[in-house]
Amino acid sequence: MKGTILAVLLFTLFSNSFAINDTDVVYEFVNCTIRAMTSGIEGLVPPHNPLHIRNFNITAKILGLSYHIEITNNVLAHLVDVELRQVDVTTYTNPDALNIDYDIYWKVLNFTGDYAWSVEFLGAEIGGNGSYSIAFDHTDFTGLFNLTKPGQADKGIKTHLDDFTLNVSVKEVENIIRQSLLRNGRRGFATLPNAAPQPDPVQEADKLIKTLELEIRSHEPAVLKSYCKFVVTTGNHFGIDTKSWSLRKPVHERYTVLKSVHIYKKHRVQYEKRTYFGFVQYSKLTGSTADTLLEYVERNLPEGVSLKATKVEVQQIPDHLKPS
Repeated sequence: MKGTILAVLLFTLFSNSFAINDTDVVYEFVNCTIRAMTSGIEGLVPPHNPLHIRNFNITAKILGLSYHIEITNNVLAHLVDVELRQVDVTTYTNPDALNIDYDIYWKVLNFTGDYAWSVEFLGAEIGGNGSYSIAFDHTDFTGLFNLTKPGQADKGIKTHLDDFTLNVSVKEVENIIRQSLLRNGRRGFATLPNAAPQPDPVQEADKLIKTLELEIRSHEPAVLKSYCKFVVTTGNHFGIDTKSWSLRKPVHERYTVLKSVHIYKKHRVQYEKRTYFGFVQYSKLTGSTADTLLEYVERNLPEGVSLKATKVEVQQIPDHLKPS
């Protein structure tokens, strides 16, 4: 609350000194307010980032039921991460009053705190406590603010908020119940920490891969060399033992065909296909790592390049093969 009062005082000083006629003073006021909330002002205002909101409670009696609700430790985070999208300062309604059209935007706001509640009825009491977290997404606050110059109160001109619009969407709501109790009643239930423990789901052990060998084929040696370098670099980034090699000579395949089915002597043509081979081997990795690595390597496979993967898995010796 001290930060809000100080912000209003700063706004009044700016209006007296500069006689607000453009948006520069408004932007400077917002920046000063953000700096005051972030770092505070020594001896005057402590930092308010995040903003701590005062605790409050509600007590009521309706139809014989007694309600009591307490909201504590309320914190509003990311309030200083604000974007001032639009500010227009005009005097089109009254020369003694300034109208400020504004558009303030927050990408994310997070509101957290604790709560406790209780209800009494016919000597029985039920209650509980917990924590809450509400995330607001894309909060947009727009409106028109009328600021009156000093000394205009005698003319019947007052500062007022003409209108405003608040657009906000709730991104996520989380509620953690710590305890629920039923006292002085015939029926009761235990708190969550004392409830019967649920058995943990059995997780299947990850596979162990001794070696993962990639055989890469291409008709272009430059493309093969570049892709092999990419595959080796990927393995190094994963922290896996990697080695690579390639065949010195390509594999030649020749096909002889005839351009004419009637004449053999001068119409024979021979085509040759050269296939270059490269090999990359990864050692000592888990099954999940191997699947992730293979998916990433396959997604970046160039055109005209083939890839063959061979896994060698480490498994336990079957019971019927173990020595008795």
